[in-house]
Amino acid sequence: MAKKMTKEQQLAVKTTDRAVIVSANAGSGKTSTMIARLVKLVEERKCSVSEILALTFTRSATTEMKQRLFSALQKSDVLTDDEKRRELTELNVADISSLDGFCQKIIKKYFYVKGIDPNFGVIDEVEAGYLKAKALEDTFSEFGEKPEFLELAQVLGATKNLNKLSDLVYSFSAFLFTLKSPKEFLDNQLKNTAQQYNLCLHYVLDCFKADCLRMRAMLSEMKSTVEICGYDENDYVRINLLLDFLNLFKTFKLDETKHFATIPELPQTTSERKGRTGEELDFRKQMNEKTREYVATITRYAVIFSFGNTTRLAQSYENSLIYVKTLCKVTEKYIENYAKMKSVRNVLDFTDLEDRAIEILRDENVKNETRNKYKYICVDEFQDTNEKQSELLSLVCGDNNTFFVGDPKQSIYKFRQCDLNIFVALIEKFKADKSKKFIAFKQNFRSHKHILMFVNRIFKNIMTKDVANI
Repeated sequence: MAKKMTKEQQLAVKTTDRAVIVSANAGSGKTSTMIARLVKLVEERKCSVSEILALTFTRSATTEMKQRLFSALQKSDVLTDDEKRRELTELNVADISSLDGFCQKIIKKYFYVKGIDPNFGVIDEVEAGYLKAKALEDTFSEFGEKPEFLELAQVLGATKNLNKLSDLVYSFSAFLFTLKSPKEFLDNQLKNTAQQYNLCLHYVLDCFKADCLRMRAMLSEMKSTVEICGYDENDYVRINLLLDFLNLFKTFKLDETKHFATIPELPQTTSERKGRTGEELDFRKQMNEKTREYVATITRYAVIFSFGNTTRLAQSYENSLIYVKTLCKVTEKYIENYAKMKSVRNVLDFTDLEDRAIEILRDENVKNETRNKYKYICVDEFQDTNEKQSELLSLVCGDNNTFFVGDPKQSIYKFRQCDLNIFVALIEKFKADKSKKFIAFKQNFRSHKHILMFVNRIFKNIMTKDVANI
């Protein structure tokens, strides 16, 4: 980062009377700015290090922040020697930690609120993986002889092993673990399956309409080319066959899917003959490519719409409903078995830490005491927040003491179900609220200007609401 701060960085450091959210590009000096902000708060005697909560998403980031804050406080020419000693001593036990570390501290302090054994252990991902595998094995044993379970496994292609079903349960449960109320989601999922099916069906019909109109235009143009240039008669017949089928669809409603039972059989492509012009050969090559695309597209929709058999389509929906119900039941039982194994061992995983901390912080006395403890709160890498973590932060943060930093383009924890929309929505909220402050760090001090020009040119076209939701 450059020694001299930009106007945006200075604004982020000085704005301490309201909530601030910063969208910071890679290499824009966000960490240095955060450290400068925290030091300024201490130097201006607005708070001590012990009254700051600084949260990161990794332990390595926590260590780096503490080290840089230690160095910055040590070099301060504003604090007295006594103040430096006091602040540096408090820094060792200050609440500058990863999110799971903070949750663990809350549970240890207020364990009695929810009757939690204070001697609990925290398992890492390796040990958690072992318990999950054992819990899933027990779950499959319980469901193993049930027809709906065997049918679900068969649909997923799990005839020789249950690997695909295992992956699905793991993925589904990982998603559920990030929600505020997994049980409520599962209940609603079963209730809303019919509605979701209808939405999906209409979405597919809309997609087919768009593809149909696109292919009609393409074929009409090729038909005109054949008529004008007098190319092979067989090409003309093929194009008409394809167009005739597409013209059967006028309203693109469900009842028109019956036409998929009458997909025409195309005449074979004629081989290349001596004497043809280069233009005609190029045209026929293009037409063959477009025809293959047409057949692949129509076949895909034909399978979806059961080749015009609406009874079969309805049966497909009924089967899907059974599969969804079975998957929900299996996943729910797996989560239950996994929870029992952890309970017997008196251990918690990272998800449990968040769950227990949220349960405790919902207690009004605990929430108020925690909020009163921290005069200023700083959250780094906010773009990697999920729904549950967002609730946790809302319980801790006040109205005007927060400083959120993130970069939508650096969101890397999708596999942990982070929801980028949380950060984007908060930015929009801050922009619309004059009592809050949105700041954008657009400069990059790390990369060569030609690299930045290249990247910015690409991002200008793909970082949009339609493509990337930002």
